[in-house]
Order: sequence, then structure tokens, then C-alpha cells
Amino acid sequence: MRFALDPDVEAFREEVRAFIAAEADPVIPSQGPLPQMDTPEKRVFVRKLAERGWLGLAWPEEYGGGGKSEIYQLVLQEELEYAGLPSMSIEVGMIGQTIMRHGSEATKRAFLPRIIAGELNIALGYSEPEAGSDLAALELRATREGDEFVLNGLKMWTSAAHFAELVWLACRTNTEVPRHRGISLFLVDLDSPGIEVTPIETMSNHATNSVFFTDVRVPADRLVGELDAGWGYIMEALDYERLGGFPFGGLQRDLDELVAWARDGGHESDPRVRRLLARLAIRVEGARTHLLRSYDRVGRHEVPTFEATMLKVAMTELRLDMADEVVDLLAPRGLLRADDPGAVVQGRFEHNWRAEIITTIAGGANEIQRNILARRHLGLPG
Repeated sequence: MRFALDPDVEAFREEVRAFIAAEADPVIPSQGPLPQMDTPEKRVFVRKLAERGWLGLAWPEEYGGGGKSEIYQLVLQEELEYAGLPSMSIEVGMIGQTIMRHGSEATKRAFLPRIIAGELNIALGYSEPEAGSDLAALELRATREGDEFVLNGLKMWTSAAHFAELVWLACRTNTEVPRHRGISLFLVDLDSPGIEVTPIETMSNHATNSVFFTDVRVPADRLVGELDAGWGYIMEALDYERLGGFPFGGLQRDLDELVAWARDGGHESDPRVRRLLARLAIRVEGARTHLLRSYDRVGRHEVPTFEATMLKVAMTELRLDMADEVVDLLAPRGLLRADDPGAVVQGRFEHNWRAEIITTIAGGANEIQRNILARRHLGLPG
């Protein structure tokens, strides 16, 4: 594999940095980590990305995209996350890719132009009370009635449901076959009659929801791909989520700001601080090699299944460990939040200490990812 990106890719990175410096509203980084348009300021910024053709940078030209390698899209997401800005990684890099590969022509015409224009927020409707890491246990039913499907059931931890226009919904459509073979995907309007969104409070202040579906009627043409084939689409989309949905930029930013705090505050001579920074820098560089390995696969037009899984595990656990170690080092001061006087690095590590546990679960719990790597990559017995 190649550890260096092409010069034109690095030139694009500099172009993105210049754009961010000129166009980003400085209030956005304080509005939370969601990569979607959950605030007016984020919506304005995403429209600017769309106007430059950057939302669909790596989409084929036939769908209005730029026709560039996916590496450009990943570099864009990396820089946007470093700056704390929205990237629309779920809509563009995950759902859009799946629609292009498996959606009908009608589905492509209906949704791809709106995604690439920055007009849609789409929530992921996967988890249920009894179907989290074991997603194939999902029970929300979609029953065919003429030209419609009728939906009944409950989804949990649906993070964007309180502001999104659509939900990318995994449903049980066949109970007479093995459970992995009876799942289908739908794109459902969240303002449909029979949908109730109920907020769930979390210790990280991350907004998420329960979503109840009661006799919700969905046109049959909202089915994505083939009936009962949704499990394969979900697994493919999750590979893109693990690569694009957990970008490296935020991890590098946290390390850079921690180093700046040590230098500016005169802490770099403290041996405890030096040892911590050295450990974290080594692990961040290790995560970056996972990232570059994934980029290498993407550059060869391959789906980085194992690489993206390893990257997701490495990055999420490192961010959690980094927060834990920094809070421990700072002692009581480490518990100061962003709005408290004297908070270190705007209280980011205290927030990560509460928030990063979710990233080890989202996109597939890390324990399950290790099982997948052991069986499918290393060939170990199940």
C-alpha cells in the first residue's frame, strides 16, 4: 500500500482549509458534533458546500457528482471534522452510495439530486429495544397492502429524527425465512401520519430519540432495492459509515489542541504530561495508518470492509481512552465543562469523557466488530 496521498489530493486539502477559513461560521463548532444540518448555521454552510460541488465530489457525473476518487470525499470529511463543521457524511457517503448501487431509477431520481443539493437530512432507523448489536433481531413490521406498506413498531436511538425529513428504515418484511433474509429498507417521510418522535436524554447531552410507528402507510416505491434484500444493503452501508462516519479529523484536532495547551501553559516539562502526549501521539499515528490503508483500498475502487472496521475500533477507543487519561491527569479541573471558567481546551475532554462511549457502540459495537474481524478476516472459529 501507499502511505502518501497524491499531490493533487493534498492540494485539494489545502483548498478545503482555505474555504473553511473564509466561509465557516465560527459559531458552528459549538453546536454539537452531528454531521448533519441540525441548526440554521449548519444549513447555510452545507449549501455552500453544495454550491461548490463538494457534497457529491466523488459521485459519478451521471448523478450530478464530480466524478473524482472517493479519497477526495474522505479528505473533505476529515478537514470538516477537524474544524467541527458538518459534512453530511451519512446522506452523501452512506445512503447516497447505497441508493446509487441498489436503488431503482425512480428512487435515484427522487432522492439523489436533493441529497447532493444539501436539501435532506436523513435519520438512520436501525436499532430497536431488542435489536442493537444483534440488528437482525429487529421486529418493526412492514406489511404489503396493495401499492403501500403498513409499518408498525418502534425504533430506538434514532439521533436525527427530531429534525430530519426522512428516515432510512430497516423493517421486517418476511417472517417465513431466516431472519437475515427477511429485512427490507425503506425511505420514509418523518412527517407521515402515525409517526411519533419522543426525545431521549443522554449524559453527553447528545440528542437522540425513540420513534413509534403506528399504521404508517408508505408507498411501495419507497422500498430501496429488492424486497427482503435489505440486510446486504445495510452491511454494505455500514462499511461506508465506519469509514466516513468516524473521520480522523476530530481525533487529530484533540491531540493538536492538547499539545498546544501543554506548550502554552508551560506543562510540557512535566514528565507525566510528556509521557501522556507521547502515548497518545503514537496511538494517533497508528490510527492514521489504518486510515491510509482504508484510503488505499478506496483508491483501488474496493469496499474497505476489514480496514474500515479496524479503523472504527482503533479511533473510537482511542478517543475514549484519550478523554479518560486527560481527565485523570487534570484531576478536579478536568471535570470543568465548556462554560466553566478555567476549563481546559473548552472542556472538550470532559465532554468526550461523557460522550465517546457512544461511538464505540454506534455503527456496530466494537465487541461485535472484533468478532467479525476474528471470523471473517483472521479465519478463527466462530
